[in-house]
Amino acid sequence: YEMAVLTTSFFDLQYNVHTSDTELFEDHFNHSYACGSLDGNDAHACWPLYNVDYYPRWASLDDGVHTVEAVVTHPNSAAEIEGSWSPVRTFFVYTASDNSNALGAPGGSGSGENDDVVVLSIDVGETTFTLPVQRSADYTHVAEKFCAQTGVANHECVEAITREIFTEFQKKEQQAFANYQASKQAAAETAAAEAAAAAAAPYTFPTPQG
Repeated sequence: YEMAVLTTSFFDLQYNVHTSDTELFEDHFNHSYACGSLDGNDAHACWPLYNVDYYPRWASLDDGVHTVEAVVTHPNSAAEIEGSWSPVRTFFVYTASDNSNALGAPGGSGSGENDDVVVLSIDVGETTFTLPVQRSADYTHVAEKFCAQTGVANHECVEAITREIFTEFQKKEQQAFANYQASKQAAAETAAAEAAAAAAAPYTFPTPQG
């Protein structure tokens, strides 16, 4: 679905035919193919439109933003029918692997640790989108991409998303510091308790008999 976030480096392309007369369409297009285009590539992978046991899979995708669309071929000429193109679907791949860069933004390579990534939930109209962002990414570039792809390509959108990214990373840093302080305090209290217990324990002098 649109703006989905995948945590694997592969996906299976699933497609459905929408037509006013499904049976008549299947009679005419039973030997047609559905061809998929990943990231606008001119090389299209084609699959039988009907009677398939499994769907085509794209593998080894880089972390970042991707697009996919599909088109139907003519049953006689096998040429792609221009009017049958599906809407372009945009999705994100985030596998938290080394050297990944959320949203494919330029610059930097992340360590893949959870502290280096924030995941935003953003409401656009009645739809909630999930946006993973890596610390090393160009936040303005990420925001510009997101706003353009969701149809809210204006300066206010970019500013709001960029500010939210900074805020979420600041919250992570504050939480990390609070956790460190709490751990430090707990260690000090444990050490003090052990010292007090040792001081309170009676000392037994050894005797010649042991």
